[in-house]
Amino acid sequence: MLIKKIAFILCFIHVVNLNAQNVVEVKQNNEVIDRSVYLSKSDVEKIFNYFQNSSLFQWDDVHNNCEDRANAQALMLENWGVPCYKIWIYNGNKIDKDKSVLCASCPSKVCWGYHVTVIIPYKDNGEIYYAAIDPATMSQLGTHISWAQDMTCSGTNYYQYSDANMYIFETKNKKAILGSYKENTSTHYKWTMIGLAAINGGSLGGKILSKLRKKKIKKVTQRFEKEKENKPVFLN
Repeated sequence: MLIKKIAFILCFIHVVNLNAQNVVEVKQNNEVIDRSVYLSKSDVEKIFNYFQNSSLFQWDDVHNNCEDRANAQALMLENWGVPCYKIWIYNGNKIDKDKSVLCASCPSKVCWGYHVTVIIPYKDNGEIYYAAIDPATMSQLGTHISWAQDMTCSGTNYYQYSDANMYIFETKNKKAILGSYKENTSTHYKWTMIGLAAINGGSLGGKILSKLRKKKIKKVTQRFEKEKENKPVFLN
């Protein structure tokens, strides 16, 4: 009986360790988060609910336009005076490492080479955590670790932080270059608005749709600017 208990405990530890290793932080050229500036958990939960219930963000679009949604969130949060960063997660192939699977839900027919969302530092019971604000993959508030682990269907995925003002990463031979994030420009803002209009502006079809749906993009842009300039009451 004792031997069986020991074997069970060892097996349990092995499984826990495997689960703990399915996401790895890449620290090279990683953004340093200021842990002295944070919100309360209650306020961060309200922010999550705000974005989750905003019809400006079409969270159920599995093809995602994640860099545009995250960028729109970051622009709004920074305008509201909320400390935030972006977290990027890559499957192994995207950064030329071992093979892994990154999906919004496991199993899923739609998986990604990378995904990005905003994170907000918050303090709870004396500890600092980073909340992921990503209703596309989460039904309720969670930490950046739970966010990363829930999307890791198999293998090991890799995450990294950036300043909230970074739009996308540099690539070489279609692989992501970690730490090579491009700062927001007026062109990136335009792409962000196109993305919020549920158009993939980077594709050939998206470029055509962008020209055909100018009124829709203008309407989305006007609504975005209105929400950005109207700080939610609970943050006052």
